[in-house]
Amino acid sequence: MFETIISLLWEKVAGFAQDEILKAATAKDETETLEGRLKDIQPVLRNAYNKQFSSKEVKYWVWRLNEVIYDAFDVIDFYRIKSRRYADPPDSRPSRTSLLLHETGTKIKKINEKLNMMYEEKNQHGLVPVLGESSTLGDSLGVVKEERQTTSAITETNIIGREKDEEVVLKWLFEESNPHEDSASVIAIVAMGGVGKTALAKKLYHNSSVPDYFDKCMWVCVAETPKLLDLFRKILEEVEEKGSCSTQLLTGANALYSTITTHLKNKRFLLVLDDVWNNAWWDEMKGLWQDCTSWSKVLITTRQMEVAKAKGLAHLHELKCLNEKHSWELYLSKT
Repeated sequence: MFETIISLLWEKVAGFAQDEILKAATAKDETETLEGRLKDIQPVLRNAYNKQFSSKEVKYWVWRLNEVIYDAFDVIDFYRIKSRRYADPPDSRPSRTSLLLHETGTKIKKINEKLNMMYEEKNQHGLVPVLGESSTLGDSLGVVKEERQTTSAITETNIIGREKDEEVVLKWLFEESNPHEDSASVIAIVAMGGVGKTALAKKLYHNSSVPDYFDKCMWVCVAETPKLLDLFRKILEEVEEKGSCSTQLLTGANALYSTITTHLKNKRFLLVLDDVWNNAWWDEMKGLWQDCTSWSKVLITTRQMEVAKAKGLAHLHELKCLNEKHSWELYLSKT
């Protein structure tokens, strides 16, 4: 089964709890509490998924759970990034590490408090375990997610502190690949949630030079649990002219694949795959750009470094958190 956002969190929480730095810290206790509470909630999730279509209260409960899960992801990712920054080169102020541990423990404690409240509310909504459905945490939790979707539309006109990042990736998009290779180059933007991967990808996608360089530009949001057929249909919708009905007429993966490759043959294209979480579909998908012009580019955004590195990249750009000056500037722009 496709890897889901929750199964990824489960693995991350389990690994986080074993972190050497956390062994003597209160953050470890809170992390283990988080791990235990996820186990407690897990048995009722199948029931919650079924009931959310007929109950607004349950649907709202599910939505809140998704938000809490995203918060947990961000807290752990933020800790990882900050702790690496303090360790390499070694930080001469151990108080910074202590402060980070305290802040991490406090944030996870707040997440646990929200999960505790939601666990108590399950009885009010009549949520009960569904036996015989799924035996793993990832399977049970994965069905709950109402997946985030993105479009290429620019929602933030002023992106602060990303000029150098844009310059680096834009150079890769326009570079000439090996003319003897009949395949698109794959570029990845990797960062924790909320740092601005999608915003940067949108800015690159709408750069004024892009439509002059590429014959075709496509934007597809992959999300956590993609189905190959759905991805093929999304790409075909982007490739074809408006008014075409191929996506309704074609139902098989092979027919969709053949139609897409016909449209892309000898074309120089840019394909953005936003919000990528796993590699289960990649081997089938990458055949789409194995027989195209070598100047074509596939740009992916992902939180997972291991997901990016498994894709045979031409370039990888790790998007860092904004510095204090730009963070404050961003804060002021939103208040």
